[in-house]
Amino acid sequence: MDRYFPTSFVELIGGVTALAAVGLAVLSIRTRGRAHATKMFAILSVASLACFSHHWGTYMVALFIVATAVTELDFLQNLAAIIRGNKPYFEYKKELLSPEEAQRKIEANGHHGFADQKARARPRSRRERRSPRRMSQATFRAAVEQLAAKKLSEIFGGAVETHVRFSFNGFSVEIEGIIQGNGRASDKLFEFKYVRKRVPTSHLIDKVRQLEEAADRYAVITGRSCEFHLVAIMLDGTKFPAAAAADIQRAIDASQYGASLRVLTPADIGLDLVDAASLEETRA
Repeated sequence: MDRYFPTSFVELIGGVTALAAVGLAVLSIRTRGRAHATKMFAILSVASLACFSHHWGTYMVALFIVATAVTELDFLQNLAAIIRGNKPYFEYKKELLSPEEAQRKIEANGHHGFADQKARARPRSRRERRSPRRMSQATFRAAVEQLAAKKLSEIFGGAVETHVRFSFNGFSVEIEGIIQGNGRASDKLFEFKYVRKRVPTSHLIDKVRQLEEAADRYAVITGRSCEFHLVAIMLDGTKFPAAAAADIQRAIDASQYGASLRVLTPADIGLDLVDAASLEETRA
């Protein structure tokens, strides 16, 4: 019968914690404070399991799990970096932008291929607006971006991360696409520009100058060598004039970080395989 009773103070605490967790699980169903009750149920459940495990590793894991609910995530990341001895973590921080931040950045850039689509779009019937086959502009942009990133990954032999922020000591830079090398090769920064109907040569040359500034900030923040690639994504059958490509490439070559102008057609990224009816929402 002794096995039904706690053999140590730690097991006693674990049993009491488990009973409290069960009580909170019931309360989370019946009370208005469901979110808080559910969170406390999870915390007490983890604490109870840790008490019964009798292993220091489980204690450490439980500590971090519980801490995520009661402290700032940045503090835990710093603590984990200290434990791992990850010195580069403290040199700069790398984080993915949230979908909302990424969307705001795209809109702020004013990509020509998507500019003023709503104003120029033809009136549609209620049936057309409700069609589940049609994409919103945001969904279409995200799909095109992922297709382009996949193609660039194939070209350069490395996974492209999209919408990444690098920061250090209050200094930050946001990169639309990046492949970070292994230290021997330069990191590759990508900027996506969408083109439809005409090639905005002057705008793309201005973008080269902005890319140079972003690359400079990236190099300062990370201490890593880098090169940038301007990626023009053609959304229709528009041809990229050779003269315009030469002018843009000259501007890229003039930069210490410049590398290339990449022109991707719908066929290159597989956009031509997407059902045309689903894209009508974004057409001019």
